[in-house]
Amino acid sequence: MSEPVQEQLKQAYELIRAQKRKEAIALLLPILRVDEDNANAWWLLANALGDPNDAREALQNVLRLRPDH
Repeated sequence: MSEPVQEQLKQAYELIRAQKRKEAIALLLPILRVDEDNANAWWLLANALGDPNDAREALQNVLRLRPDH
């Protein structure tokens, strides 16, 4: 994973902690468009989403990529 992507994931994490979920989602979606196999981005997205069904879908992607997670 590139350093810029790692920095964006860190920023998304901080935004989620600050309850700025929309801003976090705006950082995460472009990452997932480029790399749909980024389990860290899916995990953060699951935590940023407000809709439980959407969060479940994101978590299913985490499990698809990391079954032992």
